[in-house]
Amino acid sequence: MRCSNCGTENAEGTAFCLNCGTRLSSLEPSQPRTRSSPKARGLLNRRLLLSVLGVVAVLALVALVVRG
Repeated sequence: MRCSNCGTENAEGTAFCLNCGTRLSSLEPSQPRTRSSPKARGLLNRRLLLSVLGVVAVLALVALVVRG
């Protein structure tokens, strides 16, 4: 069964998407939506924020080592 939120293929009978957690039903269309839901956008924004913070942390460590 394909998740209508993220498009992930899940096993038949699964109640929630294994990727995004969206509730699945047998009545949902098999194609993902063209626009992302607010929940999916929130997850993407969180991942982006964590990635940026990780890069900043690495750069700060490099700066500290170089100043040494």
